[in-house]
Amino acid sequence: RLLNCGASIMARPSIGSWITYGLGTENQNLPGFVVLVPKGMPVAGADNWQSSFLPGAFQGTYIETQDRKAADLIDHLTNTDLDPAAQRAQLDFTTALNRRHQATRSDPALEARIQSFETAFRMQTAATDAFDIGRESEKTREMYGDTTLGRQFLIARRLAERGVRFIQLWHGAGQPWDSHDDLEKNHKRLAMEADQPIAALLTDLKRLGMLDETLVIWGGEFGRTPTV
Repeated sequence: RLLNCGASIMARPSIGSWITYGLGTENQNLPGFVVLVPKGMPVAGADNWQSSFLPGAFQGTYIETQDRKAADLIDHLTNTDLDPAAQRAQLDFTTALNRRHQATRSDPALEARIQSFETAFRMQTAATDAFDIGRESEKTREMYGDTTLGRQFLIARRLAERGVRFIQLWHGAGQPWDSHDDLEKNHKRLAMEADQPIAALLTDLKRLGMLDETLVIWGGEFGRTPTV
């Protein structure tokens, strides 16, 4: 929480929320702030990507990346009961009711809900494309590696390519790098898991001409040296 929000106790907006709030997003069909975690939650959970006193629309969208198919990564990505036209009509009706209710009271949470419904509707087509790494060439997939982290980094590149403003990748649930014993063994294993995907991401961004305008930060809150 301290690394992401600048405070360990008091609720503060996360860095991703601030950046998305200040700069916006280039793609209205996808969330502006996406959080990718292999499975589970890091320590402090969703507080790490909270929007706090900023509008709720700017908090991070959490997605587990252990599955391979886009439809498995995001719940309810397709609607089996209504076609797009019927869904649009349903959403417009719901929005009209919410706007009428909003006119009688000031409720930031309601505005965030309206925006989340709209984004979810548009994501049905945009996310299916963005999260489908099977559309990448075999050479590209091999460069990232057929691992959970490898697929996660490739998804991140596809999201950046489509204008998602802030993408945060977590190595795993809890605090994987917070080793209390066997530090050399554990850190070496973790470094090996991340080394190939990170190198692939930087290489890929450069190949696509995106590295000049993409800020890549790798880090954590703290660490222990192998001498501990």
